Amino acid sequence: RHFLSEMVLSTEPVLADRQTSSLEALIPNQDQYDDRLGAYLLRAGAGMTVSGPDPRGSGGQYYLVMNGGLTYKGADYPLWSLLFVGPEDGPCTITAGAGGVEVFIGQYPRRD
Repeated sequence: RHFLSEMVLSTEPVLADRQTSSLEALIPNQDQYDDRLGAYLLRAGAGMTVSGPDPRGSGGQYYLVMNGGLTYKGADYPLWSLLFVGPEDGPCTITAGAGGVEVFIGQYPRRD
């Protein structure tokens, strides 16, 4: 399968001042794939703690910091950092940095 998707990232002041978080699906109708293939954009304002989608039943997820920075398990991850969450790990909980964060989440299909 091959998908193209458009992502528009926030400017620094808009991202830092976000009052709510959001999780946007980037593949149209991605819930139709029973192998859990998916792609998301997770946005959170400064200091917000949020969780991504549940990776169970998938092939795992990569979190790519596209804008801002985040903290995960006590470590700081700046722009362009990459995290892996295995399918056995459950939802990944992150805290946005002082400027907020926008994270691309690539969810791999289940390996049978």
